[in-house]
Amino acid sequence: HLDMCFRAKQKILQEEYGDVVEILDTRFGFDAIGGIEKPIAKLKEIARYMRDGERSLVPQSIGFYGPPGTGKTLVATALAREARINCVKKRDLKDSLVGKSERNLTRFHNALRDLAPLIVFNDEYDQAQVSRGSFDGDSGVSKDFLKKELEIMSDPDLIGRVLFITASNRSDLIDTALKRAGRCDLRIPFPPFDAETLAKICQAALVQNPDVKSRVENFFLFANRCEGYNGADMMVIVRRAWEHAHQSGRDAIESADMDWACRDYIPQKANEAEIALMTLLAFRESSSISLFPDGWEKMHEKYSRILVEHYGTDD
Repeated sequence: HLDMCFRAKQKILQEEYGDVVEILDTRFGFDAIGGIEKPIAKLKEIARYMRDGERSLVPQSIGFYGPPGTGKTLVATALAREARINCVKKRDLKDSLVGKSERNLTRFHNALRDLAPLIVFNDEYDQAQVSRGSFDGDSGVSKDFLKKELEIMSDPDLIGRVLFITASNRSDLIDTALKRAGRCDLRIPFPPFDAETLAKICQAALVQNPDVKSRVENFFLFANRCEGYNGADMMVIVRRAWEHAHQSGRDAIESADMDWACRDYIPQKANEAEIALMTLLAFRESSSISLFPDGWEKMHEKYSRILVEHYGTDD
């Protein structure tokens, strides 16, 4: 009955405010995510605070920083599911008509008041925002927008009821006003995955796709061959392994299918220096060392070395 009520509410919200917000899919919870244990443990606490109405313990906003494909969107929607609330993404509210952008932003603010409690997920925020004081070429509309967004985030009626999550690959390009303590209280790094985490993502793929069956007992043997891959890559490999098993007349993935999928799959080639920069920025922007993954020192050393090789400095 709760699921039916939740879906009915989503439909109403989409019909009423679909022009300013997009309601995201919250089918999967934290059990469908591989790895990222430390941040998830912290976010489970925040979900409980939101469920219990303990507004003073809910951060005003959270920053998710790191390279693409490291689970930022999935973690945000899983947090909403854990808190039993909706997760929305703000649509592009800027308009060429005079005054329309401001009216859209006011409508967005009203939507948050009506939809609360909820999570607002701002993805690729470094590309959507212009830092205050910079030339934006649109007669100051972007700077006015940022000012009004900061006012919305500081609305005392929304604090503890609306949780803003800002995700970015390049956190250094986000205005410092959005990252300072007191506005963004929790900043979580999402670094690239090691082999152990990639193996857990393979297990999570089975949770997200319950029709996929597997008799593979140890995904680490295959994940260890996929250094540099992201979560999306591993999801594709599991799906391809399942397709290969099906074509071979098997009712479950076996080691031979995973071996074929790993050999056949060609990931989109990532720029090593860019990944290194994004990762080091994520660590630098983090608000707590306790959120770093185990063995982060070696990862930091590795990516610092890559930056020095490419740019001559890791600063």
